[in-house]
Amino acid sequence: MNREEILSKSRAENQNKDIYELEILRQASTYAVIVLLILATILFTAQILTGGGINYGIYAIAFSGNATYAWVKYLHFRQSAKLVHAILLTLFVTALCVCHIYDLVTASVIH
Repeated sequence: MNREEILSKSRAENQNKDIYELEILRQASTYAVIVLLILATILFTAQILTGGGINYGIYAIAFSGNATYAWVKYLHFRQSAKLVHAILLTLFVTALCVCHIYDLVTASVIH
């Protein structure tokens, strides 16, 4: 194969995306998830410290991004470890949602 054939094949495999660009996008999504979790932790802690109780919804939203990311990785790579990770995150998000909704329902019944 000559140089042009190799470049053409590489472009087709990468759907005309630069490897550097793909790496930057991967890093951006990783940093976005980290910032999301840090912000959720700050808001979660502030709410507890100010007497507002526990808001499970904040963490449900934050971890739903992680769960989605895990599912996309599993669907792309089809590795059992990635499937287990995606399922565990989904169960965690579901539990947080249930706790949040339970708190909302019981708070409205009390008031």
